[in-house]
Amino acid sequence: MSQYNIVSLVISGLISITSLFAGEIDDATLKALNDDSFKIREAATKKLIESDLSIEAIQNLISKYDEPEVIHRLNLVIQGKMEIIGWAVLTREELIKRAKPCGNEQDGKLLYLVRIHHNGDDVIGKYMIDWQGGNFPIDQTEVNLPGYQTWIGKGTWRKWSKDTKKIIPMGKTKDGKFVYAARANHNDGVHPGTLIAGENKARISWGGEVNLFEDFEVLETE
Repeated sequence: MSQYNIVSLVISGLISITSLFAGEIDDATLKALNDDSFKIREAATKKLIESDLSIEAIQNLISKYDEPEVIHRLNLVIQGKMEIIGWAVLTREELIKRAKPCGNEQDGKLLYLVRIHHNGDDVIGKYMIDWQGGNFPIDQTEVNLPGYQTWIGKGTWRKWSKDTKKIIPMGKTKDGKFVYAARANHNDGVHPGTLIAGENKARISWGGEVNLFEDFEVLETE
């Protein structure tokens, strides 16, 4: 697909620049994602990362294009936006370098805080380097899923209280409730999981099941 066709696709109404970009991103920026100049492509990518465009809207844009460089650039925008709010898709090597462990198994192996979007819900879980995917508390079952994001943001773990004002929102359920990161001591380890707004028990996956904990910590702003 040519640069002209990409812009035409946007203007034609399949995607509304005005509605998605709130007037901040014009067709020239989209064209710049496929420019011959690396510097111009980088500048356009940065502009999109700093815009108010949501990750969902970018994913919608990606689904409309078949131009490899544009798809690559839009995926970089998603990556950049997730890093701004604390989440990133990392390789194993990047995770070891950039992510901070937030728990451990009984044998001392480190656990990392991860997030997945599953069936309309954002779910917080845990990941260990040896695993193929992250383990997440979904319904009543511990589910191992690939395609997770790793937390690389800042925060402090503190004992949960219903009166806390500094807890960090980590996503939402499909019915609009905020989701938070929680962790609890269990079986001589510290295991990350999910707290849903309005509930007073953390959901921690372990042993193939979802365990509920009344005594747990949540991740708050520093």
